[in-house]
Amino acid sequence: MAELTEPEVKLEALLDIINSSARQAIAEYKKTGHGVPGADATTFHPLDMATDTLALKKATRLLEGAYHQLSAILAPPQHTVMNFVFNYNWACTNVALRAHIADVLEQHPEGLSVDRLADAVDLDKSKIARVLRALSLMGCFKEVERDVFTNTRLSLILKSANNTGCYAHFHSRCGRNR
Repeated sequence: MAELTEPEVKLEALLDIINSSARQAIAEYKKTGHGVPGADATTFHPLDMATDTLALKKATRLLEGAYHQLSAILAPPQHTVMNFVFNYNWACTNVALRAHIADVLEQHPEGLSVDRLADAVDLDKSKIARVLRALSLMGCFKEVERDVFTNTRLSLILKSANNTGCYAHFHSRCGRNR
């Protein structure tokens, strides 16, 4: 077997960090007796609102940091920079927050069509569909069938009654005035 080059050694180290951090996060979830939350979970996991989750926070930060470094190394630089420039996650999140989409979807756990959602929040249906599809790719909302969306545990954070959602809404409103 050929010896690894210095960049390959770094990649292997990042993969090890991702693997060990993911396993640590899984272990933290399993300790609760509720298992690991699913990507499409529609309710909060007990750890989601816990304040004493230092081990989970550490594992998550290591996982995120290693992922971003790995992506920056392996993706062509123009791809990475364009992702920085064209990252519309904040804009999509802002639309969802301002329209209170998570609040409306909470009343429809089985999902709500884009047509009905557009009427409920007074926005263009094609805009809502694009926004929700973009956020669904990251696990924030779920498209249960074509043009029918429901909340996930991530989108529940965007509800107006959620402290983090209120902070995100405030931050998004302040950010546009800069």
